[in-house]
Amino acid sequence: MNIRPFRPCIYSENLKDVTAPPFDGITPNQESELKKHPYNITHLTLPRGADGVENARKKILQWIQEGIIVEMDRDTLFILVQEFRLNSENIERIGVIGVTDVYPDNGMVKPHENTFPGPVRERAALMKGLEAQLEPLFLTILNNNFERVLRRIISGKRPDRVFEEPYGVTNSLYFVSEMEKIEKISDAISRDNAIVADGHHRLKAAQTIAESAEAEEGNFWSESMVYVSSIYDRGLLISGVHRIVNDSFSFRQNLDRIASYFQIRERETLDTIDNLVIYDGTFKYLIPRQGALESLFGKEYSSEDIVGSKVINEILFKKVLGMEAKDLESSVQYTHDLSLAVGYVDSGKANFAVIMPAWNKDAFIKQSMSGHVLPQKSTYFYPKIPSGIAIRKLDRKSC
Repeated sequence: MNIRPFRPCIYSENLKDVTAPPFDGITPNQESELKKHPYNITHLTLPRGADGVENARKKILQWIQEGIIVEMDRDTLFILVQEFRLNSENIERIGVIGVTDVYPDNGMVKPHENTFPGPVRERAALMKGLEAQLEPLFLTILNNNFERVLRRIISGKRPDRVFEEPYGVTNSLYFVSEMEKIEKISDAISRDNAIVADGHHRLKAAQTIAESAEAEEGNFWSESMVYVSSIYDRGLLISGVHRIVNDSFSFRQNLDRIASYFQIRERETLDTIDNLVIYDGTFKYLIPRQGALESLFGKEYSSEDIVGSKVINEILFKKVLGMEAKDLESSVQYTHDLSLAVGYVDSGKANFAVIMPAWNKDAFIKQSMSGHVLPQKSTYFYPKIPSGIAIRKLDRKSC
């Protein structure tokens, strides 16, 4: 892939108050808290109401006029170091933010999940309305030398910006504008293909806009702002995405049919998440029966073929409960937050939740590189890349 510097618009004030998680990982309570700050990026990434996009467009132009958002004076790459704690240990991940080609599709940026039509349309309308890319796509590459390249470049440097997220991740940002260093970063990954870790709907939205755009606008949308990190970085974690099913579909009313496809082992507590688990007031471990797996993967399947999200979507949701594609979008919510999934069921807001296990990296790599596209919301990469670090604007004169 080819990563290049760009001339970004950035916040002129402390990033702690204005950044946020990516738009599709924010709960309603988090959104409410974040929007208490008048310049938080969620006012742009999550506009509400019938005139939401137009109001967001007015806001970004107002912030530019007030000097809240300013254009950097040179083309830049951003090296981002994220530090967090895991099991009482400090962990770091390093990556770089720049731009790369996404349209026409040359195979260098590979999605690993399908998308929902609704969110793609919604993102395309927002991005086109604001003439801006507000959040970088999260890409990962199979390059175990990239981390060392980036660390050598920032060795001995003090970060240009440091801010801590409310959820315990400290972000250190380094501006790289020296051409020699930019070339080293670009050369280090020039032979690599990238897997989309996060941002499938934004990628599809940008490609959709680029397909119908002309001239300068088409050139802008054919490139996307991206964050790139090595899949082998110890600080890159992959968990599953839990499914919360509303009252349109009942787990208990279909128990006999479910039992024909799965062994069901009920437990009072959730000890480990190494299998698919249903929560409907108690925890029920689902173990797919051989016949069910053969019907889905064929007789010559291996353990690496058994992707939890595909088993749930194809067998439980579609075969047993009779869900259609529209139901996967309208009747199911997706979250990485286990307590939120359990809480929805306990409060009566949902009929049941599917608790998904974490991913093994080798299994994820095999799935992605084999060309298999997984169901929507199959993976949750952590830490996320905060929105608001940089904005890529079509009309730089307005920034």
